[in-house]
Amino acid sequence: MSEYPVDEYLTILSGIDVRKSGKWWTAILKVHPKDRPDSISVRIYRWQKRGDKWKKVSSLNINKKEDWEKIKEVVDRIIATSYPQIFREEGWDGEVLSWGCEGVNHSFAPLFIVISFLYTINK
Repeated sequence: MSEYPVDEYLTILSGIDVRKSGKWWTAILKVHPKDRPDSISVRIYRWQKRGDKWKKVSSLNINKKEDWEKIKEVVDRIIATSYPQIFREEGWDGEVLSWGCEGVNHSFAPLFIVISFLYTINK
């Protein structure tokens, strides 16, 4: 897992690329500090390529289920009110249902992947 450009004090347990282009890279990583293997968290990273190196632009660390529940609640509400046509009638269960809906801004696709992934690992 060393292919992800994270601080050396972290051990990467798993990772999923959300999107990677020539200039931008977004991934979700399950990590822990090397000196605290029991302190596992999920991090969403965004890097930008500068020259020949990837530099971290931002990251979001989620290490408490309560934090995840609040983030999920807020994002679900925003997405459901903005793009209700991509969710099931009875409510969204975290599954990505469709990428090809008319009128949907497809730049949101990485966000749907993030939400779905985080939802399933935090069940």
